[in-house]
Amino acid sequence: MRESSRLLADTARRIPGVQDATAVTWGSYAVVGIDVDANLDRTEVGSIKYAVAEGLKDQTHGKEAVVVADPDLYARLKEVGQDMENGQPLEGIANELADIAGRAMPEVPGEQNEHHTDQSTEDPKKQLSPNERQELEKQQEEQSNHYK
Repeated sequence: MRESSRLLADTARRIPGVQDATAVTWGSYAVVGIDVDANLDRTEVGSIKYAVAEGLKDQTHGKEAVVVADPDLYARLKEVGQDMENGQPLEGIANELADIAGRAMPEVPGEQNEHHTDQSTEDPKKQLSPNERQELEKQQEEQSNHYK
């Protein structure tokens, strides 16, 4: 795990705009924290995060990696990596990683293109027949009068 964490962090550091990076892998999951210029706007940070995710996607643990650029999450992630190196209890580390990942919006290019379909998420609205409309109106009237 240490080697894959180092490899992910090293890859992230090579992306333009990344000042420093840290990574923690756990099983098949990875969280990569990047340090970027604090004066960048959100769009620029988002572009850098995406570039990092693209750079990681072909590496072991990189395809599903969560990339974070928030300074607080970056610092916490760095501490988690040090805790793992120092042999801290795994339960606390797992909880910390879950919290970090839960607060982050992942940039996961490997999934972005694989799950897109042209199917709509909802069926087209069905037109009610006159009988169905009358029955619906009757039910609504009964329900609304029930609460008066």
